[in-house]
Amino acid sequence: MRQEGKYRSNAEVASEGFQSLAKLRRWGRVNGFDVSYNAGRSSAPSPLGGVTADVAVYRTAAGASAAFNDSPLAEFSVDAGPGTQTRISLGTPLGDDARLFSYTYKSQGIRVREYLAVWRTENLLGAVVTAGSSKLRPGSAVGLARLQQRRMAGAARS
Repeated sequence: MRQEGKYRSNAEVASEGFQSLAKLRRWGRVNGFDVSYNAGRSSAPSPLGGVTADVAVYRTAAGASAAFNDSPLAEFSVDAGPGTQTRISLGTPLGDDARLFSYTYKSQGIRVREYLAVWRTENLLGAVVTAGSSKLRPGSAVGLARLQQRRMAGAARS
């Protein structure tokens, strides 16, 4: 699996057009990062093609909550584009507030499915996106989100 990671400043998030710099500042967003993994070539067939994990830090839990409740997908630059977007049951508690979305669309004639788990833990917002074939299931995102949540909860306590 290839890995790419980078910090995401407020200016960079705002430049993507999903949220304004003024709102990010009002909410007290400090910084964030994302890491992407691509399945690459494997001898074992898998419906999972890639994973992206994001975390953003806010000055306060109230600021992170305001950002989450205003537009939970904007922080993570999700644009469903043509296709079907559905909010589905997460099936398990995750952080202080959480949502799970499914996207299905066609790319180069192939049906693609993505799952996005987005949640808040104290002053942190997290998201995990899994993408792959139409056989991909919600557990792909939920399991990774639970792992990331444990890390975020540890960071929030320190």
